Amino acid sequence: MFLCMRTIGIIGSTGAIGKCLASYFKNENYIEAGRSLETSGNHIYLDLSDFRSVCDFINRISLENIALLFLNSGTFEVKKYTIDGYEYNFMVNAFSPYYIAKKILSLKPNCRIVLTSSISILHAKQDLDPKHWKRIYRNTKLIEYLLFKELEKEFPNAICYAHPGIVPSKLSFGLHSKVIRGWIKHFGNTIESGTECLIQASTLSSCNSSWVSPSGFLSLRGKPKLKKLKLKKVLKEEIKQNILKIEKELEEKYGI
Repeated sequence: MFLCMRTIGIIGSTGAIGKCLASYFKNENYIEAGRSLETSGNHIYLDLSDFRSVCDFINRISLENIALLFLNSGTFEVKKYTIDGYEYNFMVNAFSPYYIAKKILSLKPNCRIVLTSSISILHAKQDLDPKHWKRIYRNTKLIEYLLFKELEKEFPNAICYAHPGIVPSKLSFGLHSKVIRGWIKHFGNTIESGTECLIQASTLSSCNSSWVSPSGFLSLRGKPKLKKLKLKKVLKEEIKQNILKIEKELEEKYGI
């Protein structure tokens, strides 16, 4: 009997951890997605700020026997907006990963989703005011996490969370000052250890309000360990309604 090989999806493949994930799964059937224009057989172009690109990715991945999807994207841009007029960081860090997960799970309910989160959400607010652009990364990552907690209500045990620590990546360096960048280079978590947090999360039956993060000081460095995520915040109703409004606007605009 012919058995369809499972497919592993990696979103955010152009980043340091995304590349490490692709290397880890190189002997398996995997698809990587990111803004790279390379045309290799297992790479799909995906721009999370472009809703049309997001829909094209969903249509492409839905044809696969997708069993595991890593949502490993993240960005930080100052006062930038998408082609459709929405705040750029919000679309890339929160809305598009949520929309992809929601659509994929509706089509493939047995797919496991691993979301790369950030320790910065512990000190974030649900604030999208562009005047507060210095906090926009952690605020949009918080909204992303809370959106996925909402999604868990419909798809229990489908989603697990990981925080890789502070790793020497382009994103980490872009978020911090020169002094902190030097600290990250010498004392931050390694790319390999950070990636292992995501891989370990993918093996769990459920995270149950926990995430896999480094075991060391402040969860910034060390071996992966499942830890309770002490975050009691819930998604604000106004944010929830705004998400539904954006979904409807974009789907009507692009005839989805």
